[in-house]
Amino acid sequence: MQAAYFRMINERGGINGRRINLISHDDAATPEKTVEQVRKPLP
Repeated sequence: MQAAYFRMINERGGINGRRINLISHDDAATPEKTVEQVRKPLP
């Protein structure tokens, strides 16, 4: 659902001309994996 919304925003020119990149990580609903994913550097 969020991907479709961000795609719509980007098709309309983004926000102040800047596109949105959605980055999603799977944490498998475990606290340990959540911490690992949060600490990952962004690409």
